[in-house]
Amino acid sequence: MYLASLINKGREAFTKGMTDPTALPAETILKMATINGAESVLWENEIGSLEVRKKADLVIVNPFSWSMLPLNDSISSLVYCMRTENIESVMCN
Repeated sequence: MYLASLINKGREAFTKGMTDPTALPAETILKMATINGAESVLWENEIGSLEVRKKADLVIVNPFSWSMLPLNDSISSLVYCMRTENIESVMCN
């Protein structure tokens, strides 16, 4: 997710000479990685969101790790500050 945000910001910097942090918000990046990813492989009825009768792979994150603080915006922290040491557990269906 972090790489997707950097690619877009790099394109903005190349074409306009500066970056616009609102061009691709963290919420959009999370949607690209989940719902839009499922739609791109035509599995939106099976995966992509937490709904009844859908499969889910869950990652439990420690939000109080040093790299996630301050936790003002949880989605932005997940996209921009996530590290492997923040992962507490993984559940796959």
